Amino acid sequence: VVCRAVATYNAALFLLGTIEGGVAHPQRARRSDQGNPSEWVSGTAGKDDLLDTADIIMCAHPLGPYLIVYRESSIVRGEFIGGGGINYFFNPMVQGDGAMSTLALDINNDYHVFFGRNSVYIYRGYFGMTSVGDALFHRVFSQNGNLNLHKSRTVVCK
Repeated sequence: VVCRAVATYNAALFLLGTIEGGVAHPQRARRSDQGNPSEWVSGTAGKDDLLDTADIIMCAHPLGPYLIVYRESSIVRGEFIGGGGINYFFNPMVQGDGAMSTLALDINNDYHVFFGRNSVYIYRGYFGMTSVGDALFHRVFSQNGNLNLHKSRTVVCK
């Protein structure tokens, strides 16, 4: 199994956006047994295919009691249920923008900050996110932004 992202949540190891046996599963969240990261078959081990949208998983990280899964243009919140035949439940929370890469996330105890395709956002684990970086986003990624590789640069040597 190869994966795009790895996360730990509820004492389980999650492999996200997997390739299994040569077959791509870009919306899959595969997990180990709770408390045993080497057990992938029994206990609470299993998989969830997040197929409510076609966008692929970019990264994930716990936030409070949840596992937040950032996709290309949406955010999904996972939580441990552990009863009634359901181990984990993934609920779509935000549509319209998501993480632009696997490393687009900064972690804080109370919220996540991430680079989306349209802005920089704060996400607190609920429906909706707060744009905090339109100016920052354009300063970094626009045509004249600091990280635009095609921007002409003047180098002064002394």
